[in-house]
Amino acid sequence: MSSPCVIDACVAAKWWLDDEQYIAEAAHILKSIRGGGIEPAVPGLWFYELANVIIQAHRKKRLTKHQAEEFIFEIQAMPVLVFPVHENLARMADLATQYSISAYDAAYLALAESLGCNFLTADDSLFNSIGGKCHFVHHLREAQDLFGV
Repeated sequence: MSSPCVIDACVAAKWWLDDEQYIAEAAHILKSIRGGGIEPAVPGLWFYELANVIIQAHRKKRLTKHQAEEFIFEIQAMPVLVFPVHENLARMADLATQYSISAYDAAYLALAESLGCNFLTADDSLFNSIGGKCHFVHHLREAQDLFGV
C-alpha cells in the first residue's frame, strides 16, 4: 500500500522537461507513482502551475506543440489526490508569513503538514527556506534515500 506524498509542480515539470536538473530522480518518482509505490497529493493549484510551466516551455521552444499537448493529457490522467487550497488557507497564510515564502509554496507545505506526510520539492529556493526547519520537507535530490527509487 502506498502512502501519500505531496509533490510540487517543480518536481512534476521535470517529468517532461528534459533540460532540467534532477530529471533522472524525477523519472524514478514518476515510475513509482505509476507503479503504485507513491500516491501523490497536491493542492488544486498544482494544475495551474503545471499548465503555466507548459505554456512557458512551449513559448520558449523547450516543448513542441505536440509535446505540450501530451503533457497536458498526462497531467489530466495522473492519479493524484487533489485537495482544495481553501481547506488549509489559514495555516497556509501562517506558514507563508513564518518562512517568508509565497502562498503558492505554503499551500504545498500546509497540505503535507495536514496529511502528516512528506513533501517533495525541486525548488532550491523553497527548500533552502524551509528544508532544515521542517523534517518532512525533502529535495528531489534526496528521492533515492527517501523512497528507494
